[in-house]
Parts: sequence; C-alpha cells; structure tokens
Amino acid sequence: MADGGFLCTGCRVVPAGANAFRNAPEVQAAVLARAQRIASACGRASGEAYYADVQAGPQRCRAVVHPGSSAACRDNARNNTVLRSIDAGRG
Repeated sequence: MADGGFLCTGCRVVPAGANAFRNAPEVQAAVLARAQRIASACGRASGEAYYADVQAGPQRCRAVVHPGSSAACRDNARNNTVLRSIDAGRG
C-alpha cells in the first residue's frame, strides 16, 4: 500500500475479542498506572490528596482520578488540577 501499511484480505476483527482485550487485567493495570501517575502529579501540584480508580466497562476499561477530600475538590474546581496534570500520564 502507498501509506506504508499492509493489506490484509480475509482478516476480520471480532468485536467480542476486541472488547475482551480492552478489558484484560493487563490493560487495566496499564491504564491504572497512568491514572496513578496523574493522581500523584495532582497531589504534588496542589498539596491535596487525589486517588485513581479503574473500572471495566462493556467495551473497554476506563480510569478516573478523584479528589480525595473536599479541599482537593475545591482545588480542582478552582485550578483544574486534574486537567493540568494529564501530561503526567503520557509516555
């Protein structure tokens, strides 16, 4: 192919298999590790406690970073601490 990819004829992705892969324990651990890095960056930036949680969904797992106290919640509302700490989860 012209874009450097490959052409696969007869290949088919089974949605149930793809969903099982995206909810696998190894993938959940990797997603949780990224969320924990974001939560620790939030704690360093604000001095408040943040924590991370991973949840399996019907198609893929997702991670959430929560403020750990009402002071952290106020800090996040005023300063967008979680949003500003997203880069800590990259790479």
